[in-house]
Amino acid sequence: MLKALVTAAESTLETSVSSVAVSAYDIGTIDHKLAKEDVHIALSELGVNSYNRLDHVVRQLAPALGLRGNCSEPYTLPDHPGYHDDPEQIFFAIDYTRDSLTAGLWKEECGAMEMTSRLNSADLGQTAMQTCRETAQNKETCEESFKSALRSVGANASREGNGEIGAVLAFGECADDEAMLTTLRQVLGEQFPNRDSDSVDLSLVRGFSPDPAFAGSRAMARTAWAARGSEHEVWHAEEL
Repeated sequence: MLKALVTAAESTLETSVSSVAVSAYDIGTIDHKLAKEDVHIALSELGVNSYNRLDHVVRQLAPALGLRGNCSEPYTLPDHPGYHDDPEQIFFAIDYTRDSLTAGLWKEECGAMEMTSRLNSADLGQTAMQTCRETAQNKETCEESFKSALRSVGANASREGNGEIGAVLAFGECADDEAMLTTLRQVLGEQFPNRDSDSVDLSLVRGFSPDPAFAGSRAMARTAWAARGSEHEVWHAEEL
């Protein structure tokens, strides 16, 4: 798979690919250490440099979209001129494809991100849902199963402060599916006070990547490029 992706990238860019950064969405269901080693070995065999990391897509999307908070250094007093404090945020992320529905609720504070609940289902992907709607005697059972799954993700959301949700990140090859988006709006409207059915903005990721299937990869590329620039600046400063 990695060979095919590298080949496709080289064909599209009309140049050779020398470095690759890899991200994943449902990273909680795999052995992170072994997966990172497998990626490193596979890329080495292709003669491509690996950034030696396997990170979560949402951890890349948040900074790429300017969502991640930025707080002052520890022990900085509130009366210090440079003091800055960002409140805790809640993000709802959903990766919707033909084959699966994967969703997670995230807490973010001062740039640190933690996924507090996760759902992965091969029974609720777009293809399975379309089949259910076409064959079920009662189509409402299909929609209720989908709603119930989404409700389970946000059921244990932190209610500190006003309990509002900061952002909704909808991506994946079927993230534009209207049935999914309608249901998502309804569920978020039930669970979060600032997210009624008319105010939920589900276009945030699409603004970053016109095709939501590539939102994660674009975010990862931007993060890796920014890190590379920072490393160059540090090296240059040391040389001086």
